[in-house]
Amino acid sequence: MLGCVVTPDGHARARLLRGLVARLGSEGWRLAGAIDLPAPARAGVRLRRQMLLSVLGAEPSEIVDIAQDLGPLARGCKLDPGALERVAGLAEAALGRGADLVIVNKFGKREAEGRGFRPLIGQALAAGVPVLVGLAPARRAEFDAFAAGMAEEVAPRAAALRAWASAHRAALADP
Repeated sequence: MLGCVVTPDGHARARLLRGLVARLGSEGWRLAGAIDLPAPARAGVRLRRQMLLSVLGAEPSEIVDIAQDLGPLARGCKLDPGALERVAGLAEAALGRGADLVIVNKFGKREAEGRGFRPLIGQALAAGVPVLVGLAPARRAEFDAFAAGMAEEVAPRAAALRAWASAHRAALADP
């Protein structure tokens, strides 16, 4: 019960997952995991690059900036590994309270290395909770090695994501 939605455009993938979360949440689904949120802008301009994650199922709700401010001349990855691990821990706690579905915004470098959301994915699968993961084509080989043939690719369309989630929730409720 591991699904992945693959898109080269991370913003489009984030919008799809946010839409799915909004719909499922309005239907009473118990969700765990994290999704990307758009960074707020002031006067139409972002002052510094933020990477905001909303922790699904957190009590109280949590939004965490997982970007480090490395200064205006910094290049490369601005990910704050400690902040990402904090989000993953909060998502694991939400899974422990019960979930119908785990959604992970993306399987990235940290997950390929065995960190980030990878333990959450494993815990959810071991508990029989379906997991839907966002995936960039550049990480496909690493994800496939992790998934060992158990993942199903879901078309990057709202209706397909909803159908996949519903089918696997039904399977969870009726083994």
